[in-house]
Amino acid sequence: MRTVSELVAYAKAHPGKLSFGVPNAAPPHMLAAWFKALTGTDVVIVPYKGASAVLTDLLGGQIQAGFETTSVLFGHLQDKKINALAVATPARLRDLPNVPTMIESGFPDFVASSWTSVMAPAGTPKDIVGKLNVSINTGLNSPQMQARFKQLAADARPGTPEELGAFVASEIPKWQEMAKLAGVTAE
Repeated sequence: MRTVSELVAYAKAHPGKLSFGVPNAAPPHMLAAWFKALTGTDVVIVPYKGASAVLTDLLGGQIQAGFETTSVLFGHLQDKKINALAVATPARLRDLPNVPTMIESGFPDFVASSWTSVMAPAGTPKDIVGKLNVSINTGLNSPQMQARFKQLAADARPGTPEELGAFVASEIPKWQEMAKLAGVTAE
């Protein structure tokens, strides 16, 4: 399978025969459940203890597909040991320019990417938050960090605390719904 459309067509023609490996209760697990619900396919979601076990079985042919962060897969993608069908980002990744987005693949609402941010306790004085923000943004824009992000096929998005707050608020409902679909709970 080379495209998401081919994957969906195969899954619909062979219900229950396509296995998706995912790290248990992690974002890729939730993405697989969302994909299953969104496409109306009967795929088997196989939870693993971690990404390395998923990769081992994907490379070994024990599972046919999986969801994982680009940084985990990047080396295997470059070595052409696995095929990337699509990315769940709004735009194509600069380091994988030939891999379409899920939007381009016919799923306009399938946008989700892992992200990390730096937080401070509620009530931290604004001037301290401001100083931290300037320092963090400076570091993120440094040539050393940019080189490291490139190695990980990751992007840094420096910004303001207010932009981060708005972004997090927009992400919460989406991830809550995906957790519900995947049966992931806080316990």
